[in-house]
Amino acid sequence: MRIIKVLIVITLVVTSFSSCTSFDDKVKEYRDINDEIAKIQDKILDGTINQGTGVEQISELKLKLNSFDSEVSEQYASEEKVKQEIEQERKRLIEKKRLDSIEEAKIAYEEELRLKREVAEMIRMEEEAERIAYLEELKERGVFLVEFDDITYEINQKDWNDYKIAEDYDSQKIVNETKDIIRFMGNQKVNNLANSMYRTLTSGISKEGITLKALEGIQIYNVLTTGDPQFN
Repeated sequence: MRIIKVLIVITLVVTSFSSCTSFDDKVKEYRDINDEIAKIQDKILDGTINQGTGVEQISELKLKLNSFDSEVSEQYASEEKVKQEIEQERKRLIEKKRLDSIEEAKIAYEEELRLKREVAEMIRMEEEAERIAYLEELKERGVFLVEFDDITYEINQKDWNDYKIAEDYDSQKIVNETKDIIRFMGNQKVNNLANSMYRTLTSGISKEGITLKALEGIQIYNVLTTGDPQFN
């Protein structure tokens, strides 16, 4: 009796396993047909096969699909849904990783800029502190800065006054400023101004003789036309 029971159990297990295997095989066959349909559609799109031929092949394959039990098609649809969900999640994770990388790069770049700005500000403050300290030192030593030909010199007030007297600095400064005015006004306007001034002066001299005002005017005319402040 025990032997009969064991044989019955074995038979049920084998039958169940065989049935399960057979169902899985059917689902696999159903999937293979769908994959083949997808391949034919791709070939039609890229022109590998004639559209009419492709449509005919697809129609034949769809007839095969219709021959399967509804349980097989439902199982296939369920498995495809899971596959699609897995694929969507995979793409989502890839996109998230890409966006995270961009955000991390952006944060790193902004942090680099912030550090550079901080360093630049520290350097500026140090240079400003050094400049102020240097000016205070000059003040304590009784000297100040002058610039000639883009070169800066330290000089005290006495030496500066002596230099201005020796080099006729103030007059030369006036000449340089006058030259700048001449360049600004343009040669034609200056010539017109100088000629007009000369006519006025000569007219006044013929009536009143040489006056101090006339001499000053002639000197200005000389500066305007020659750039030389000395009039002999």
